[in-house]
Amino acid sequence: MMSTTFIEGTLEKITEKEFDLIFANINRNVILKSFPSLYKMLAPEGILIISGILSQDVETVETGANESGFTMKNTLRRNNWLSISFVK
Repeated sequence: MMSTTFIEGTLEKITEKEFDLIFANINRNVILKSFPSLYKMLAPEGILIISGILSQDVETVETGANESGFTMKNTLRRNNWLSISFVK
């Protein structure tokens, strides 16, 4: 049976070392600063899903993710807001 852990709050609250899936609903500036930490917390081939990103920021966010080692997989758009998935 697979174990599921949900943690709400800042990265400092994380005590687990590795996750298969991380979902973050935060703004562009916070996610850009958090990419390196999120990458370290994600298991190999793990998935990071972010939301709360404005469509005009997609290139900036993708560049920041790539610099941390992520590969963008999918983007969902609702009006001017995006949800983006990345793989480690």
